[in-house]
Amino acid sequence: LTSLTVAYICPTFFNNASPLNPSVVLSYFGVPLIFLLSSLTLPSSALSKSLLNPSALKLNALIQTTSLLLIPLFTLFLTPVFKNVFNLPQPVILGLQLLSSLPTTVNMCIALTSAAGGDTPLSITNAVIGNLLGVLITPLWFSYFSSLSNINNLGMANVSVLKTLKSLSKKVLLPMFVGQMLRQNLPIKSLADRRSKEGKRIQECILLSIVLNSFSNAFTPSSTAANLSLNLIAKLMFITSTLHLLYFSLTMYLFPKLNYSRSSTVASSFVISHKTLAFGLPLIKTVFGSSSDLGYFIAPIMIVHPLQLFLGGFLKGRLKKWIDEE
Repeated sequence: LTSLTVAYICPTFFNNASPLNPSVVLSYFGVPLIFLLSSLTLPSSALSKSLLNPSALKLNALIQTTSLLLIPLFTLFLTPVFKNVFNLPQPVILGLQLLSSLPTTVNMCIALTSAAGGDTPLSITNAVIGNLLGVLITPLWFSYFSSLSNINNLGMANVSVLKTLKSLSKKVLLPMFVGQMLRQNLPIKSLADRRSKEGKRIQECILLSIVLNSFSNAFTPSSTAANLSLNLIAKLMFITSTLHLLYFSLTMYLFPKLNYSRSSTVASSFVISHKTLAFGLPLIKTVFGSSSDLGYFIAPIMIVHPLQLFLGGFLKGRLKKWIDEE
């Protein structure tokens, strides 16, 4: 809420045009630091188990299928509701469809899973897998959804798969590898374990900085998203938060019935219900950069991003208690 207030009162303080250059600092230092700190406190055996164990492979497949296939299909099914019940303009409907096809967050779901006492290795594994798959699958959804819309001058451009993979490797895989290598040093491992709470606080501060930067960009007067009507913003907040809670609640309800542990259920719920701004915003700008409706395309992801953090932060204490009771 503080980040939202500061962004609204003074959007130029922390937007991309600010002398602080937050987009570059957060992208090249903030996000990699989140994964470095996560990796430093993550036992190698736990990460291997979440990657190689047969039951874990089935769970990973279920998570990715739900996130990258079932949710976009469900959003497509809801398109008449968006149009006829909420009376949303077509560019905003396309923005909701684009949002549904994005992979999970590469930082937020991990930090929230860890704070809630969930299965952090499972969260990290699926954040990486989801974003690797998203490089290939999400642009296909973008193309399909765009073909269904009646919007002229979409300004679509080709996506560089190699460039996206390179960026993901530098920001996610390399910090994870470095963290695991440093953990082989016993003094560093001991220090990281003792200071794990401080590490989580640093991760939370980075997440709040990302939220501040995102909303500062949205509230900048020159931004198309800043010109959205309050009525439209209210509708998008209702729709995105409702869908987010629906996916989260269904996972929390169904996964224990499939005999998954509570810690795995919490991690799965965060991964499935989250959609990434760090991956999605640059991708949407790359694909639709020359479109006059770009602000409407990015509005849903700009709105849902801080909502995910707010709702996750609100629930983490209750989820930790629920896991401890198992």
